Amino acid sequence: MSEVNQLVEIRAEEATQRGLPPVSIRLDARAGSMTPRKFPASDVYLKLNGPPGAPLLLIIFDCRGSERDDAALIQSKFVPAWTKELELGGADRAHVLGAEQPGVTFATGGGIARTAWFGFVIERGAARLLITIGVGGRDNVAVPATEVVSNPAIRRVLDTLQIEARPRSP
Repeated sequence: MSEVNQLVEIRAEEATQRGLPPVSIRLDARAGSMTPRKFPASDVYLKLNGPPGAPLLLIIFDCRGSERDDAALIQSKFVPAWTKELELGGADRAHVLGAEQPGVTFATGGGIARTAWFGFVIERGAARLLITIGVGGRDNVAVPATEVVSNPAIRRVLDTLQIEARPRSP
């Protein structure tokens, strides 16, 4: 079965087999017509990309042992391969995973590839995760976290996102 546009589940055992802290992640990529990729890099649990046309991304990183400061973590951890441009915004907050999450806004790229991001750190058991959410941005304009997470496609996916320290019981 293809991973494209389906319910996505990463079991804690899968993460452990890849040397990552054991967390279970579930979401419905179909809700935002996004394409999921499990474990696309050694420090990434999951990456979702939206359909062609504008940036639309959700990336969940392992960030054990990284700086606690979200801005420093983003600078050290998250510089997309397709751009060397990273502009840090400022501290901000948005409602994700059932709670108000404090984090940082930032932007990458320019022109039609400009992406506005909101990144925040959560802890689940032994896991420390950096969650980054990206949508189409605007040159020279800061995009607040609430606007990033209120993108309709991203919001539908975020509303299905669950991250747990232990696997689900049958």
